[in-house]
Amino acid sequence: MTEEILIAGFGGQGVLSMGMTLAYAGMVEEKQVVWMPSYGPEMRGGTANCTVVISDEKVSSPIINSFDSVIILNQPSMDKFEESAKKGGRIIYEANNIKNLFKDFDIRYNTVQHQFNNSECGVYSINFVIRLHKRSLYLKQKQSKK
Repeated sequence: MTEEILIAGFGGQGVLSMGMTLAYAGMVEEKQVVWMPSYGPEMRGGTANCTVVISDEKVSSPIINSFDSVIILNQPSMDKFEESAKKGGRIIYEANNIKNLFKDFDIRYNTVQHQFNNSECGVYSINFVIRLHKRSLYLKQKQSKK
């Protein structure tokens, strides 16, 4: 079982921290993991994204064009990455920051509203992503047993 995840937003929203936390969670579960960050020179306030792959098998390449789950925290990232979700995949987006969606009906869209202020955002985001990932793994295991 392999889960390929993209997390995207502005620097300072906890994007890279969320990805690193997911990678560590995968390591604790003795999975093969890849965490690949990407951010602009301005870091805080600039664009940031990261790719996380968690797998039972070795990961051959961290370079991925389509993802099982895409977590998007701002409108510029939605515009850029919405089409990178796999058919049957999931997009989780921050509803306070994102108003325009393409809405591909082969993809599940879930909203979360949690950015009340920057100081609370990072910790809450990490907690949310860990719970989401655990749920995702549970559902995949359940489907593979059918």
